[in-house]
Amino acid sequence: MTLALELARYDVPSVLLDSKPHLEPEGSRSIVIARHTIETFLRLGCGDRVLAKGVALARARTYFRTIELFCVEFPESRGGELPSFLNLQQTHTERFLYELVDASPLIDVRWRTTVHTVRQTDKKVILTIRGLRGKEKLLGSYAVGCDGARSTVRQAMGIEFRGRSFETSRRSCLSRTSAGSTSTRRQTLGNRCSSIPSRTMSGGSTGRFPARLTQRPSAIAADSKRGSGPSSARRRTSSCG
Repeated sequence: MTLALELARYDVPSVLLDSKPHLEPEGSRSIVIARHTIETFLRLGCGDRVLAKGVALARARTYFRTIELFCVEFPESRGGELPSFLNLQQTHTERFLYELVDASPLIDVRWRTTVHTVRQTDKKVILTIRGLRGKEKLLGSYAVGCDGARSTVRQAMGIEFRGRSFETSRRSCLSRTSAGSTSTRRQTLGNRCSSIPSRTMSGGSTGRFPARLTQRPSAIAADSKRGSGPSSARRRTSSCG
């Protein structure tokens, strides 16, 4: 959505494809927002809402059981400066962005749509997609895969995502407390050094506790076959069936 809004600022139309049926109303993924990202949101028109809703981080503490290992202090924002880091649930960030996307006549959003093939010529990119309109082809000047390391676009173009992985997965549980908002991020290391961060988020009521769980090989294989996420394609001509 950020890319589509940036293109719209330069009067470039785009099609935004997402395999989800709609915005996810709950969850807390990617809750830490860095200063340069806040600057981007201000440029797009939702930065003030992000700043008003989020909680600025002042420090991050790391513990092993009950022993504090170290504490990182973030510089305090001075007059007019943006915070170094902001805590805000991704659901809020996506909602702010989508309201801008929905209001733009240059952005065509298509939910429940997946990319199946990508073909490139000297002058255009051709995507085969399947969504509420059935199977069709989408023509554009560019196609950008914004769907992560397992991107369908990346795989179709033979672009590797170099690196190493291990058979673990993060799981999150959300809990509600009566505590007020805090600017401290607390991370606890368990017996196997699993990272279990605890953060008070916007509204002071929801905490996030991710833990690493070892997966079975069959579960990992199943995860690798999931469909694509958001993609953005700049249109030169209209799509054809």
